[in-house]
Amino acid sequence: MILSPHEIAWLALHIGGWRLKNATKMVAVALAESGGNTDVMGRSETGENLGQRDHGLFQISGRWHGDALQQFSWRDPYDNTRMARLVWEAQGFEAWSAYNSGDYEKYMPDAEHAIAFPFEPAHPSTPWHVEV
Repeated sequence: MILSPHEIAWLALHIGGWRLKNATKMVAVALAESGGNTDVMGRSETGENLGQRDHGLFQISGRWHGDALQQFSWRDPYDNTRMARLVWEAQGFEAWSAYNSGDYEKYMPDAEHAIAFPFEPAHPSTPWHVEV
């Protein structure tokens, strides 16, 4: 499933619980990391994570957050946002390569607009989804 910036904004505000400034950055990070694709699985190409898998909307690292990936469904945008919040609380924005490289900055105008007009994404119809 591919989410719009407006749907990611809703998740960042209502599920992740970030305040406006940080929510805006998280929307831009998600767009830079996954393009809004909840099913994407990337592979780290540099540094300590070389060859490790990154999962879902916020590209949660399997190396550093494998336990969380086992407890949640990484493809569920609600769960992936919850995981991203845990990562952010532990490591800050520096956990994401798109933040460190500055790639997220080109998505900031879209993220700012989306934060002003967020809307809730459709709930996944799979049985593992937990309502908030």
